[in-house]
Amino acid sequence: MSGRFSWCWLGFKGTRISVDFVIELLENNWTFDDILKNYPQLEKEDILAAVRYVS
Repeated sequence: MSGRFSWCWLGFKGTRISVDFVIELLENNWTFDDILKNYPQLEKEDILAAVRYVS
């Protein structure tokens, strides 16, 4: 994985989805609902945690 968090792969427990990937989706105008529909292994709290991590 490259990009903002290349120094450390940060993902969600039990998934192969990185925090950086979720942030990129949000930056590309995906809504929480879009993400949850396409990645059902995530929960709303996971997305909120990603946003808190980068802020």
